[in-house]
Amino acid sequence: MRTMIKYSILIVVFSIVMSQNAVSQRTDTLVTVWITNVERPAPDELQFDLLLASNSEELIYWANGTFDIAFASGFVIDPTTVSLSLEAVQDVIYQPLAGDPIPTDTYYMTPRIFPGRFSITIVGPELYVDTYPILPYDTLRLGRFSVKTTDGTNLTSNFMWLNPIYYYQALAYKLDKPLILPPSNILAEVNHNIEFSDINTLYTAEYKAQDIDKPEFILDYFNVEYIGKMVMQIDFATIQEAYNYGFIITRAYKYRSTDDEATLDYKDTIAHYRIGHNRYNPDLVGLGTRKPGKVYATLYDTVDHRQLTYCYELLYQDWDWNINFLARDCEFVPHALITEAFTAPSPFSHETTITYRVEDNVLMSAKVYDLRGKLVSTIFENKEHPPGYHTVKYVIPDFASTGVYNIFLRAVPVDDPDVEYSQAVIKTQYIK
Repeated sequence: MRTMIKYSILIVVFSIVMSQNAVSQRTDTLVTVWITNVERPAPDELQFDLLLASNSEELIYWANGTFDIAFASGFVIDPTTVSLSLEAVQDVIYQPLAGDPIPTDTYYMTPRIFPGRFSITIVGPELYVDTYPILPYDTLRLGRFSVKTTDGTNLTSNFMWLNPIYYYQALAYKLDKPLILPPSNILAEVNHNIEFSDINTLYTAEYKAQDIDKPEFILDYFNVEYIGKMVMQIDFATIQEAYNYGFIITRAYKYRSTDDEATLDYKDTIAHYRIGHNRYNPDLVGLGTRKPGKVYATLYDTVDHRQLTYCYELLYQDWDWNINFLARDCEFVPHALITEAFTAPSPFSHETTITYRVEDNVLMSAKVYDLRGKLVSTIFENKEHPPGYHTVKYVIPDFASTGVYNIFLRAVPVDDPDVEYSQAVIKTQYIK
């Protein structure tokens, strides 16, 4: 992988490369190799992107590289308990190492674990036309990698490049034309591999490692809505999650409007991501440390009492087993209230439309009386209605005389007819 060009020639090579293009921006660092976007999706796993970033206006064809990495904390890397794998790639297509002979027009990647370090070796094509060019000030994503412990040991450390760089790290590029020292000394042929970094003081590649991202748990929404028949509907979603095993939802009662919702006794656990030993509720298991987040499945809670406010808290348990508060929402369970009722047109001739709203699933009755209290019409009786707005068209009988009439609306909960009923009276005028 390494070139055999001597140190003294390398200095001349890089001097010529940097001076050949008069408009080039002079820089001591052609490329930066980054360990970045470090995340901890599980307690025993770290993921990171390996990036190759150009710091030059020179067009360079990336050939190959070997990258040796360790943990900054001194965590002991044991090949029997630590694994390294390629999770995803974006810019580079790797072929599996299979067959004989191995094709020479593509890239191959080998992740390996050694005592005290892990290594990523990438072998590239023989010809520059098959390589990936690093465009000026562009970034090449070499891959996203995952480090895991096979014995469940937590990984909390940051990464570091092994030093000395010239010994542990190798990185080479190719040329698309010979590099010639006037008048005719060829320093490098087309398709030669040329190291980015010299073994002594001429460093034209740098290696940087970003610390583990400090993610924030961001909740998108938590909403509780009473949908009738003594049932609460619970919806929530996250934008991103941090160190999250899973969610817990608790419930409390609010008896007075002046009660502080934050100090209620949330003693009823109505949903939990753990439902037993090594058994989990998939609707509540968290994403660990991930972005973006997730829209979680709708949950339902059946309550026992009317004319009472129920408050819910959304919590999550982190990897240190702490229970953390996320959000709170409260909803009132009404009687079978009729909150709006009117007719249009009024006065009317022959027919009018009755509009009304109920706040629960109800058995509804609608009757029309004259001013002496005599029943004129039964529009419907004990008809089931869901919550919301409803309309019914009323046609007055032919025998009715001009005058004012009362339309009585009566509602009781469909699942609890013994509860106190709701009633509304609409006055309307009939004109022949």
